[in-house]
Order: sequence, then C-alpha cells, then structure tokens
Amino acid sequence: MRNVFDRLAVFEETKRGAQSRAGRMLMTVAFVSCVALNGGLEVQANTGTVEIRDRSVTPMHLFAVKGEPVHLTIMNEGKQVHNFVIPDFYIFTQNMQPGETVQVGFTPDKTGTYPFYSDTGGKPEPGISGTLRVRDVSGNP
Repeated sequence: MRNVFDRLAVFEETKRGAQSRAGRMLMTVAFVSCVALNGGLEVQANTGTVEIRDRSVTPMHLFAVKGEPVHLTIMNEGKQVHNFVIPDFYIFTQNMQPGETVQVGFTPDKTGTYPFYSDTGGKPEPGISGTLRVRDVSGNP
C-alpha cells in the first residue's frame, strides 16, 4: 500500500496548482479507486482472467454489463482438478487438469449478483467461489 500512497502524493502535488480543494478530493478518490481495481482486487468481467487455485479464486468479484459480451480465460493454477461454474448463466466448464486453461464466453441477459465457483465432485469447493455482479448499461443493479 505504501507505493499507492507515494503515487497518490505525487499525483496530488502535480494537480494542486489549478484545482480547488473539492476538485482535488474528487480526483484523489478516483485515483485510489483505479489503483484498487487494477491491483486485482476487482476486475471488469467483459474481458479478464480467473485463476483457480486449490483453495482460492482470483479475482473473487467480477463485474459485467447486461447485454454486453463477456470473455473470460479460466486458468487452473492448482495441483488438483477444478472447473468453473456460473449456474445462473448456464456456464459449466469441463474439469480442468492442473495447468489447463479454457475460454468462456456469454452475454448476461439479466441484472443482479450471481455466484460462481468450482464444483468438482458435484458440490462447491471450499474457498473457490466469488460473485458476478451484472448491472444495466446505466449502472443500475
């Protein structure tokens, strides 16, 4: 996090001259949000990579827009067999061997928050789950 704050200080110093205090605060919030999103905490789902490990999935939260195609690369980075499932959109990959990668594509046709997970063996695996949030084009849930 120190690197983020160092970058923020440089950014703030660069913009200080012509900006009002309120304007600087808005830019600061936007900058921190971009760093957090690009840092892997959350990604936009339109195109992205999901890495599955034996007890985790990265990222845990995906975002998409209703009616816009989603293209995901699913990578099994674990040492066990895993798959990727978004049941509400009928996405069910084959069981992937360690090191295997598959492509998933779909177009969300409804808004809301939906679970995704690996269910090798017929039931969700502990720790290997997350959510897909689909909003309409205006940003409403």
